[in-house]
Amino acid sequence: MAVVKCKPTSPGRRHVVKVVNPELHKGKPFAPLVEKNSKSGGRNNNGRITTRHIGGGHKQAYRIVDFKRNKDGIPAVVERLEYDPNRSANIALGSVQRRRTPLHPGPERPESWRPDSVWR
Repeated sequence: MAVVKCKPTSPGRRHVVKVVNPELHKGKPFAPLVEKNSKSGGRNNNGRITTRHIGGGHKQAYRIVDFKRNKDGIPAVVERLEYDPNRSANIALGSVQRRRTPLHPGPERPESWRPDSVWR
């Protein structure tokens, strides 16, 4: 994972720092673990704005993440690391005995999980 500092070609890019991770999967996310994520735009069931200043942004799909991971003693192999638009961490797609398991939030130290590594 590298940190790239942008050149100050405009005032908006003067202090921009990007995190570049070449190990992230560049294709589409694993489809069975992706759901629709609809936005309300601050509107209630009547269509009236109830919370101001909410809306806009890029469309996001929700990734199903296994936060509990209650499979004790069963090792899983990390197939790939994926980007998640709903959280600041990357997520890992694991496979247990050739069966793909739900995604798992990434570790606190990203160097510790790479494709083909094993988590327990």
